[in-house]
Amino acid sequence: MTGSAGGTIDVAGGAADPVNGTPGGQGRFLLGTNAAGAFSGTVTPNATATISGPVTANPFVSGNPSTPYLPDLAGGAEGYGIATDTALDLPDLIDTAPAGAAAALVMSSGNTAGFAEQYPGYDLLLLVNLTDQSLTSPQLGVGSPGFESTLLEGGYENDPAFGGSGAKSLSQLGAYQIYATLVPAGSADVNATFVYQGKNYGADAVSILPGSTYYVNQSGSFDVAPAGNLAATEGSNAVFTVATFTRPTQANLGLAYSATIDWGDGSSSAATISAPDANGASTVTGAHTYANAGHETLTVVVDEVISSLITPKTATEAVAVADAPLSGKAVGMMATPQATFNGIVATFTDGNSLAKATDFTAAIDWGDGTSGPGTVSVAKDGFEVSGSHLYASSGTENVVVSVSDVGGSKVTITSSATVAPSSIDASGATVSATEGAAFNGVVATFTRGDGSAPALDFTAKIDWGDAQTSAATVTESGTTYSIAGSHTYADTGTFVVATTVSGGGGSTVAKGAANVVAPGLTADDRTYVIGSGTVNVAAGNGLLTGDTGPSQLSVTAETVTGAEGGTFVINADGSFTYRSPANFPGYDSVQFTVTDASGDKATQTVTVLSQHASVVWKFYESVLNRTPDPAGLQYWTNYFNNGGNTGDMAFGFFESDELLDKVLANY
Repeated sequence: MTGSAGGTIDVAGGAADPVNGTPGGQGRFLLGTNAAGAFSGTVTPNATATISGPVTANPFVSGNPSTPYLPDLAGGAEGYGIATDTALDLPDLIDTAPAGAAAALVMSSGNTAGFAEQYPGYDLLLLVNLTDQSLTSPQLGVGSPGFESTLLEGGYENDPAFGGSGAKSLSQLGAYQIYATLVPAGSADVNATFVYQGKNYGADAVSILPGSTYYVNQSGSFDVAPAGNLAATEGSNAVFTVATFTRPTQANLGLAYSATIDWGDGSSSAATISAPDANGASTVTGAHTYANAGHETLTVVVDEVISSLITPKTATEAVAVADAPLSGKAVGMMATPQATFNGIVATFTDGNSLAKATDFTAAIDWGDGTSGPGTVSVAKDGFEVSGSHLYASSGTENVVVSVSDVGGSKVTITSSATVAPSSIDASGATVSATEGAAFNGVVATFTRGDGSAPALDFTAKIDWGDAQTSAATVTESGTTYSIAGSHTYADTGTFVVATTVSGGGGSTVAKGAANVVAPGLTADDRTYVIGSGTVNVAAGNGLLTGDTGPSQLSVTAETVTGAEGGTFVINADGSFTYRSPANFPGYDSVQFTVTDASGDKATQTVTVLSQHASVVWKFYESVLNRTPDPAGLQYWTNYFNNGGNTGDMAFGFFESDELLDKVLANY
C-alpha cells in the first residue's frame, strides 16, 4: 500500500457491524507491523507499507513469546490456526508415512512456499493429519520437554478487536487438515499429542530440523507376550524369562521402560529388561524363590516411564512349582519299661530351604502294635520328629516314622528303640549352711543309663539329718539331673543329708553332708538426733538395734567423754544417756564395744546430732552419698548455727568440686 504525496489514508474504521460486515457500511482495515502488537490507523505519505499482520503471544512456545501473524489461515491472518493454502504435497506425505503413523510434524523455514511473506528468525511448524478421520484432543508445543497447549481456533470473528471473545479451543483436527504456527528458528523439544481411533498418539521432546518431517505414531506403542512353559522347584532360587515385548523402532521417541513381576504368591519384584534387538524385541527376566509347591499365576507389567500417554501392558502366565524332595535319617532311642519315653525318633531335611515346621505332618509306628502322631520342629540341620510313648516291657523295637509335606513329598524313616530297665547313678553333695538361716541349693546329682528321660519322670525326697524331711525338685541339664531343696537348721554341726531319687524303672539313695555354722557377729554404727541438755535413749532404740550374732549380745557398760566434751553413760543392754557440754557445737561421738555369746567383739561409733547438724548430715548423705568428715560437719554446722540458710548451703554442696568430680566420672 502506498500513501499519496499530499495526504493520509484514513483506515481508522467505521461504524458498521465489525463482525457481520453490514453491506454498504464502512469496513475496517487494520495496519500493523511484525515488530509490535499495536494497530495503526494511518499510512505515512509517499511510503510503501507491507502489511503482514502484528505479532501475538504464542501459546505453543514455552514462555509464550510473541511470533508474527500468518496469512492463509482459515480465520484470516492470525498467529496460529488451520492452514488453507500450503505447498505441501499431502498425498506424497501420506504415501511415505510409516505404518501406524497418524500425523506428521513438518518444520520448514519461514519462507515456506504457499505463504505470502518471509519471516526471518522464525520457522513454520505444521501438524498434519494424515488420516481421513479427525484427531481428537490435539495439543502442540515447543521449547520444553512435555510442554503442550490445546490447539486454538482463531479468526477475525473470535478476535476481541472485532468484538469476539478470544480464540476457542479446537477439540479436533479434521481429516487431512494442517495446523500451522510460527516458532523461533532452531526450536527444540517439539511435543504433540492427540487421540486417534481411541488410542493415544504423541511425540515427546523430539528435535526436528528445518526441512524435516517427523511422523507421529501411537505413543510408544508396544506389545507384551508371555514366555510360557514356566517351571520351578519350591525353595530354589531361579531366574525366569517371563515375557517378551517389542518396543517402537521409530527414532527420537526418547522412551524408557520398566517392568515388575507379581509372582502370584503374595510377593513382587522389579524385573530386568534386555537391550532390544534389531527388531525392537526385548526379554523380561526376574529371579524368585517359591516357598511352596503348587500352581501360581504370575503377572508381568511393562511400563514406559517417560511419557504419561503410554498405557502399561500386562501379560499373565502359569508357573508349575514342583515339590522339593525329603530325606530322612534314623536315630537310636533308649526307653525304660513302664516309664514314658519323650524324645526324638527321627530327623529329616527338605530340599525347600524356605520350608517351615508347620508344612509337615508325621506319624509314628512304635513297633509294639501302637501308633500315634509325631511332632515336627526345627532342628540345627533341618527338622526333627519327636513323640511320647510308654513301652510295657523290655525289648528292641523298630520305630517307623512317616513324614509328609503340604506339597505331597513323603519320606519313611525306620529308627530303633532299645527298651530296658535303667540304672540311676547318684552322688550327694557337701553343702554349707548357717544356723537359723534358710539354705536353698543342690544337695545331690545323678545320671541315668540312657539319659533320655525328662526330669518329670523322677521324684526325690531329702532327709536333712536333723529328723526333718522334705520333697525335692529335679531339674535336667543334658544328661545330668540335679536335686535341690530348702531347709533351715536350728543348731550348728555336721549333718548327713540322704537323698532318695526314684523313676525310670530304678531308685537309689545319695548321701551328702551339711556343715552348719553359727551366724557371725554384725554390728553397726548408730546416729541419733537430739535436743539440748540431757537425753535418754532406751534399749529398744539403743546401740544394739539391728545387730545380729550368737545371743546374748551386750554392750560394754561405761561412762565416757565424747569427742566434743559431752558425757555418754552406756549400759549393757544398749541404752544410754547423753549430757551435752556447756558449749555444745551440735554434734558429738564416742566409740562403744558389742560382745556376742561366743565372745566375739565389734567396736562401733555412736553419734549425736543437733537439729542443725542433722540437716548437714543429710546433705552429705543425699548429695555426696557419704557420711560427713569431722571437718566438714564442724564447718557447716557452725555455719548453720551462725545464721546460715539452707539455700546457700545447698548451693555450696551442689557446686562443690567433689560432686563435680562424681558427675564427670560418669562420662
